Amino acid sequence: MQKLFDGYHDFIKILVFPLFFLTLFGAIRVQQFDFTLVSHWLFSIIIVLTTVIVVTMCFFRNKSKALFSNVYKILLKHIGIVVCTSMIMIVALQVLILLNTQTPIGWDVGDVMNAVIHPRSGIEYVSINPNNLFLISI
Repeated sequence: MQKLFDGYHDFIKILVFPLFFLTLFGAIRVQQFDFTLVSHWLFSIIIVLTTVIVVTMCFFRNKSKALFSNVYKILLKHIGIVVCTSMIMIVALQVLILLNTQTPIGWDVGDVMNAVIHPRSGIEYVSINPNNLFLISI
């Protein structure tokens, strides 16, 4: 069993971590992640809250460790509920993003999004790009 566990950790180190950091690097460089588009008010609130949280955690280091340890134990005890809740939240977030995403690059993307949101409308969708057919068939 330990050998399987070690193999899983090796898989994560070799494949998942590099892909995660590559994705993070791409997300940071994307045009929509431009801090100049964030309002000064929102940016100030984010900076102040982050500073308060970090200072509080550093000042109450021992209590913070105990708190996180207790929360971790509680989450492990109810891991099924945690996994189900996180999956539901991820699906809801994806639907929310789909509903609020604009389609500036053409009709094809708009039709794919419309078919995802309203599945009955996807029946008559015919794509000129074959890469979208997989999305519609799901």
